[in-house]
Amino acid sequence: MLLDPKITWQQYQEKRLDKYSAILQLITIIQNSSDIESRIESIYFLESIGIEGHVLFDFFENLMISDSNEIIRRLAIKKIGRYYLGKAFEPMCWSYKHESSMECILAIIKILGNINNHITREYLINELNNVKLLDFRQGIASLIQENKILNYSNQELALMLINYYIIKFLNDKFDRLRYKIKNGYIKELDFSCIGHNIFNWNTITKIPHYIGFLSKLQKLDLKVNKVRKIPTNIANLVSLKQMDLSNNQIQIIPDSFSQMESLLHLNLRHNSLSSLPESFGSLRTLKSLDLSHNKLISLPKSFKNLKDLENLKLYGNKFDEIPNEIAELSRLIYLEIGLNAIKSIEKNLLRMKSLERLGLGGNNLDVDTLYLLEDLRNLKQIELYDNNIEILPNSIGELTQVRDLSIHNNQLQDLPETFSQLKLLEHLDISWNNLEVIPREIFDMCSIKTINLSGNKIKTIPKSIKNLKNLKEIDISFNKIRTKSKLLFSLEKKGIVVKI
Repeated sequence: MLLDPKITWQQYQEKRLDKYSAILQLITIIQNSSDIESRIESIYFLESIGIEGHVLFDFFENLMISDSNEIIRRLAIKKIGRYYLGKAFEPMCWSYKHESSMECILAIIKILGNINNHITREYLINELNNVKLLDFRQGIASLIQENKILNYSNQELALMLINYYIIKFLNDKFDRLRYKIKNGYIKELDFSCIGHNIFNWNTITKIPHYIGFLSKLQKLDLKVNKVRKIPTNIANLVSLKQMDLSNNQIQIIPDSFSQMESLLHLNLRHNSLSSLPESFGSLRTLKSLDLSHNKLISLPKSFKNLKDLENLKLYGNKFDEIPNEIAELSRLIYLEIGLNAIKSIEKNLLRMKSLERLGLGGNNLDVDTLYLLEDLRNLKQIELYDNNIEILPNSIGELTQVRDLSIHNNQLQDLPETFSQLKLLEHLDISWNNLEVIPREIFDMCSIKTINLSGNKIKTIPKSIKNLKNLKEIDISFNKIRTKSKLLFSLEKKGIVVKI
């Protein structure tokens, strides 16, 4: 009769089977069943009943050493490490030398690090002394030569050895892998160039599970791959400060993602995200976040908890309004929310007094709401291109700190008189509008350095252009000016670039 671990467990709970008999039945299943799920389940039930005594130690030792299934061996390693740590050193060392599975080797090393005695310490140091990878040897050379390695705990030594095995494995697998090692720990890992080989398009579709062991990793670059899923153990990267997952195929951010408590810079642009988990707001250390070119229509309520966020890019999503959660980000300096479906500027935006750069291009803004921008007195850069704007409000003149203004691809025929109040403006792009003359307000802007007037209907350049003492470049191409006048030649003689 075939034994079933669920039935054995149920009979034990109902006291129809004593502890000894239940253990024997579960051991029989683990030893003889061809069904891996039943074997795994039996190990967990065995643990629930109580793992104790020499018999079970010998049983798990045998599984660790000789079982053909990697998952079973890894479970046996973990149970020995948890319940029989005092007896673990010798069998772990034997398995370490004979094991072929990367996951099992890493599990063994981790348990060796938990054995706090001098014998294990000497063993780990000896293994580090014998590493083969040159980059890694150089990374720990000073520690060994100056005996600084003696100051590290067994757990820290084990983590070094784990880092070695991971980087050796990755280095063997990927020709163009880039990394930085410091004091035996991988600090930076870059997979972004591994596919740049004309003979082999070798991209990652899955983030290796064992990267979760790299608790000292500070920078992880996985851009331009084909990653679809983020492993839950990404939460173990507690030292990670910078992560680039742009240009992949990620659809879901796991809740565990929010446990990366040191993360400062996160790039998720060009993925397939339609939503973010509510737990996302736990990434409280974030300073810059790029979610451009996804499928987002809203943000979770917890997003307002990202109080340290300074740089936020939401370009190319599906927002039809500026999310209320953004208005709570009091330290935000740069907001890019262009190429969405936003129709109006809401009053909630006025709370963002620290905002210096605002990108609203490529929307369908109602010109009647543009006046609300006047309260954002710290704005230095504004993008309002591609919005079918016919008239700029007089209140534009209140933005006296603006240095860079892009209003190209609209329907402007003129500029308001107040435009001349933008005395600090250095770069103006008013190309591809309906201007027939250069607005006179521009000639009162003494700080202007570059002007793009291309794609309008301008026929002549007035002499007052000479008033712009700081002008470096003017683009008047694609207008009705066919040849360079003496005036334009005189500008070129002054070193000003004239494009016609």
